[in-house]
This record gives sequence, structure tokens and C-alpha cells, in this order.
Amino acid sequence: MSQVFAQVDPSEPHVVTRLALEAELDGDSLDATLKIRPDLRTASGLPLLGPLGSFCDTVGGVVAAIATFPRAIATADLGIVIDAGAKPDAIRTRPRVVRAGRSNVVTEMELRDAGTDALVGYS
Repeated sequence: MSQVFAQVDPSEPHVVTRLALEAELDGDSLDATLKIRPDLRTASGLPLLGPLGSFCDTVGGVVAAIATFPRAIATADLGIVIDAGAKPDAIRTRPRVVRAGRSNVVTEMELRDAGTDALVGYS
């Protein structure tokens, strides 16, 4: 397995370094984790949607880029459904390409509590 974000300079203000995303790529399969630190939570302890959206967009984009290489891609639509009471310490996902056409790529990911493997959402 190779580390997907190993080339990102940790001193640069990049979403990968700010969120401390972790991802391992094995062929076309990606396993990614977002640790939900205190600064990534609401006052009531729920994960903030902005960082979660950035996580889903980034890791979904990796598998979409692999599926469409060498064509360029950009996110056109992103949806997230999350359990309203979920307070995981980390969220893990294995995004997958549902369909890759000439001009659109559809990805899907189950968002799971990295500690318990409980399903906490979808994107």
C-alpha cells in the first residue's frame, strides 16, 4: 500500500494537512480516515459538516481521478447524510466508483465509525 498524501508538504496550508487526513491506496482501492479532533466538532460534540465534506470530496476525488485518468475532473455535486447523534472519534471510508462515464463520475462511500465500524453516514 502507498500513502496517498505522502507528497503533501506538512508546512503548507492545505486541506490534507489541516484536517490530517490519512489514506492508503492499494491498487484502485482507497481506505481513508478522518480523526474528529475537538476543533472539528460542534459545541455538542457532533462532527462539523465542513471538514466532513472536505474529507468526502478529497477521498472521493482520488478514486474518481484514478477511474478517469488522464481526463481532468471537478466536483459538481456532493451529498452527505450523517446520523444526527453520531459522535465518532474518527470516520473511516472506502470510496468506490459506482459509474464512470465520458463526462461524469459517480462515487459512493459509507462513512463508518473507525472504532466500532458502525455505519454513521453516506456520501
